[in-house]
Amino acid sequence: MYNEPLKVGRINRATERALDISLSGDVNIYLREEQLNDIASKRPDTYLAYIEELSSILRKPDFVSFDTERQSFFYCRAYAQSGAVQLVFLEVTHEQCRYHLKRVFKGGRVTLIQELLKLHFARPLDKKVNESADRP
Repeated sequence: MYNEPLKVGRINRATERALDISLSGDVNIYLREEQLNDIASKRPDTYLAYIEELSSILRKPDFVSFDTERQSFFYCRAYAQSGAVQLVFLEVTHEQCRYHLKRVFKGGRVTLIQELLKLHFARPLDKKVNESADRP
């Protein structure tokens, strides 16, 4: 049986700069086996896509914060959904010499004002494009 936690991300330099901190040692973020099993049982057809989305939030969050009292990092991403914006948060804690994704939870849902309801919002993807591929 697989007992090692699954690496789902890392605390990157952009997060450290945003929070004005400097970390040393292993800054990888892991998902424990129990959490992975729980996700797979709740989402048997989509658990891989769900884990990839968690990794995406850790890689490029909209907002980050650090709670000194809880010693937790919080990653936030906003999703446009049915005329509203839904906030999703990931809490990352440092336990047993590793950073672990402790929980995923939804925050507030903000309804868009009437003039924005007709617009379709999409998240821009930050992908590097090989410019020479577009040239003859």
